[in-house]
Amino acid sequence: MVENPIINRIALEGNSKIADKDLNSEIQLRPRVVYTRTRVQNDVRRILELYRRHGRFAATVEPKVIQLSENRVDLVLRSTRTLDRSTQHPISSGNRQFGDGTCAHHRKKGKPLYRFLSTSDTYDPID
Repeated sequence: MVENPIINRIALEGNSKIADKDLNSEIQLRPRVVYTRTRVQNDVRRILELYRRHGRFAATVEPKVIQLSENRVDLVLRSTRTLDRSTQHPISSGNRQFGDGTCAHHRKKGKPLYRFLSTSDTYDPID
């Protein structure tokens, strides 16, 4: 029978948009706790949910386990994200009234004046 290893250290990488303290509050694994794949998968799911709440729907989290001596492991949770804002260059379809150049011109004008009243530029389906 093989015992599950003990977590020596947990490292968070690639998370430039969310503070480490916020990510650490989401994960339940800690150093000196028994490592199991199920616990890691649950923490990955929690981190992805946190990214989604911040509007980062394309984020991925890849766990990497580094084997150490004495039945210990280091766990690295690497966050990557692809395109943050998929509406940066929207595709106009079904528009027969205005040319693509006209639509692009109006998109480039900038944010509406009332935008400063908004507290966030992030879509949250829960709100």
